[in-house]
Amino acid sequence: MKTLISLSSSFGGSACGTSHTIKEQFYNNNKKTDFFDSLLVSMKSVNEVLLGKEICLHDNFYVTEDGCKNIKFKNFDYMISPHDINNIENNKIKNNEVINYVIIKNEILEKYKRRYSRLIETIQNNNDIYFLRYCVNNEDIQQNEIIRFLTIVKKINPNIEPKIILFTLNDNMNAPLFLLKNYNNICFFFLNIFIDNSIKYEEANLPVNQSIYDKFLFLLKKFKVLYYIINNLSFYNLKTKQFINKRIDNFKKKQLLEKMRRNCLVKNVVKNNFNIVVTK
Repeated sequence: MKTLISLSSSFGGSACGTSHTIKEQFYNNNKKTDFFDSLLVSMKSVNEVLLGKEICLHDNFYVTEDGCKNIKFKNFDYMISPHDINNIENNKIKNNEVINYVIIKNEILEKYKRRYSRLIETIQNNNDIYFLRYCVNNEDIQQNEIIRFLTIVKKINPNIEPKIILFTLNDNMNAPLFLLKNYNNICFFFLNIFIDNSIKYEEANLPVNQSIYDKFLFLLKKFKVLYYIINNLSFYNLKTKQFINKRIDNFKKKQLLEKMRRNCLVKNVVKNNFNIVVTK
């Protein structure tokens, strides 16, 4: 069985949506929370975590417009916890416990230290891992950091064959062609190609301030787009010189759409080496 790990995103909503989709559709909700699941994080900070940078938090949290209490990880490029304070705070209120933010901060730190140990152990003990990251814009990809990430992961587990799946709802993004042309284990998808009239209808009836996030959840959770993409991907194993899973050539419109039970349109499939870029 393949192992899936979310590398989250630098933006809210899509970060949690990816990890929730992995848990529900691939693990039947029987999966412990990974380090990056609920964090807003840059690829540079993903690498900082894997390299063992000390996990510590800023002393003060800040409140967002929607009332969430966010806290930043100190000395990291960009890593924010948008839920931990609120979740612990709500549990203490529910249990009539005293709210002490020093204690809450220590609880958060201990939790992420445990998750860090579990993350490293997962990478060490699994040779077939799919790393998933949602990209809001081109800056969110950080191509140099992704290359660095592959090197770091291989140092943690020399036998690993890591695969990275990047995906976006932003049609204005440029596909990371350098990565796709030079690395056989990286794929990139525009999710909007899977939107048909039914999804557009549901999206049109959503509140304006929720439409982007809910469209993301429609595609990943309700219509299981990511699930079907991953189960039809093929990567080239550099050691055995064989394809893993189904051949990429079998990523045909009819086969995929039958599984998705949707009348979607894949307008163009561009192959780069043994990768695939699905474009508009």
